[in-house]
Amino acid sequence: MNKILKNMSNWLLSILIAFIFVFLLKTFIGMPTTVKGTSMVSTFFPKEKLVLSTWAIKFNKNLKRGDIITFEAPSVDLINNADLSNPVAVYGKNTRTVIENILYYGLGISKKSYIKRIIGLPGDHVEIKDQKVYINDELFVLKLRDCYVNRMNNKDFIVDDNNKNIDVDKWYKKQAKIIFKKHLDEIYKTFSRKIVYPELRIRKMTTRWGVCNTKTKVITLNLELIKRDEKYLDYVIVHELSHLIYPNHSSKFWELVEENFPKYKQIKKEMKEF
Repeated sequence: MNKILKNMSNWLLSILIAFIFVFLLKTFIGMPTTVKGTSMVSTFFPKEKLVLSTWAIKFNKNLKRGDIITFEAPSVDLINNADLSNPVAVYGKNTRTVIENILYYGLGISKKSYIKRIIGLPGDHVEIKDQKVYINDELFVLKLRDCYVNRMNNKDFIVDDNNKNIDVDKWYKKQAKIIFKKHLDEIYKTFSRKIVYPELRIRKMTTRWGVCNTKTKVITLNLELIKRDEKYLDYVIVHELSHLIYPNHSSKFWELVEENFPKYKQIKKEMKEF
């Protein structure tokens, strides 16, 4: 019995030490996170890995215009449900349990944060006219929905996204060239039939996910696949590679597809709902 209690005590102590270590790491050094969304392109890109420093925001009293900060996401969606007459970040009542709060604030579990750029500082004169924002009598952002007021360190700051004109499609195509090529290479290596390595092209298409020109050995993939789960990209690549053997949709073609992508029927069904 004593041995069991001792083991349990050691186990609980190990958990406590691990929690304290992660808490101190998060508080004084930073925590790793992954960027989601495109609002900060080209400063940050989707799926990019970052380390967030909570030390800087807690102890830096000299935040400047243009600084990039992170903070807890408001409970009200500012993008779709903003009150344009009073664009202030809204935080609802905390309904989490004590344990949930420890995990949420201590370890950041289930916590969603925003990455924004400071455009308005305490003391600035801010005026909203015709859904445009003027700071110290100068037009700063074009749309009111791009910015709102958030309170940090007991001071009000106006924050917005990257405030840059970004060609998102151009950025997506740049990423697609890398990701699509990687997936094509991997699937080509394991493809069950010997085929010529095709030329890869990428463009936006409205009615097809992919096209295979059997004469020129060129495969064209829809740019929109970059926004979908990678399993859909893999299926389309297998589908188009199979056309290099069977330039049709015969039963032998589908047998070849299934040979290289066993779950193709489910993926094909899901893609019809897009």
